[in-house]
Amino acid sequence: LPQQAVVCLMATCPVGAVEALAARVAGSGRHFVDAPVSGGVAGAKAASLTIMAAAEEAIFQAVRPMLDAIGQRVFHVGERPGQGAVVKTVNQLLCGVHIAVVAEAFALAAKADIDLNKLLEIMSGSAAASWMLNDRGPRMLEAMPEVTSAIDIFVKDLGIVLESGREAKAALPLAAVAHQLFLAASGRGEG
Repeated sequence: LPQQAVVCLMATCPVGAVEALAARVAGSGRHFVDAPVSGGVAGAKAASLTIMAAAEEAIFQAVRPMLDAIGQRVFHVGERPGQGAVVKTVNQLLCGVHIAVVAEAFALAAKADIDLNKLLEIMSGSAAASWMLNDRGPRMLEAMPEVTSAIDIFVKDLGIVLESGREAKAALPLAAVAHQLFLAASGRGEG
């Protein structure tokens, strides 16, 4: 890459890894944008990703047209590399816990012989609604759902969440339980 080129990292990575990569890029005379995304494959195909970018303001503005081309919601979350990774980590904490709790809620309702489709209809319009309930809930009820993500992605991402929690000395008990549930599913070959 030429000097002053911009390297844009859009993967979900631990904050420390992002900071280290940014330092290497800056040390080579190039600019770095920490811009993880949410929305998965479907969001990428539809150019509807949510992008959480951290970079110097001028660099962010320079890459904004590219980010707008692939993202429906583009946020400048800070100037320091790693800040985008922190916001993505919080996003994955919420996503992972929401998916786990939707599965748990469905299991409880099924034990009581509640029609799960009716339950989903009720919950998706109540205070219990979440994006993950509305997106993953219907697929949890399908015999052969379209696969748009993977258990092992949440094993990795919730591992990053827990690593971030340890580094910040923040207790994340729900994330830890969700991580164990995803890890158990992966261990059963469902990854």
